[in-house]
Amino acid sequence: MRWFLIDRIVECNPGQKIRAVKCFSRSESIFQDHFSFAPIVPGVLQIEMVAQAIGKCMRASDMNRLFALGSVKSAKFYRLIKPGSQCVIEAEVESATASYVRGKGRILVDGERMSEIEVLCATLPPEITKNAKPDDVVVEWLESQAIHSSSANSEGIT
Repeated sequence: MRWFLIDRIVECNPGQKIRAVKCFSRSESIFQDHFSFAPIVPGVLQIEMVAQAIGKCMRASDMNRLFALGSVKSAKFYRLIKPGSQCVIEAEVESATASYVRGKGRILVDGERMSEIEVLCATLPPEITKNAKPDDVVVEWLESQAIHSSSANSEGIT
């Protein structure tokens, strides 16, 4: 099973910070088991949402790099995320090297803080990433920025 935990990038300063969205439909399979009597988004998926957001932020600046969650420095869960929620993930890169990216993020629903997470993501080696396909969410955001930029230029806006 594949987990796509970022539906859309709303804002991004590549390699620095990102604001993204994930909508949880009531029909998603996670809610059948976690928990069928009171469905909520598992904390582990909230951690992965922040890690994926940080990875997409970095890929927006270099599509050839891929990242995997390496460690969780901290994770605090304040409120339950229920089916039908639209999560806003705000994350920022605190430091980055060729080997890793350290970042932190928070998840909001209706402007309320649901969780705060700090992670370390490892850069995957080139022999693993050489056949990786482009990230559709990042490509879509980059294309929207190019369209926005070209229409602003055609209107004389610089």
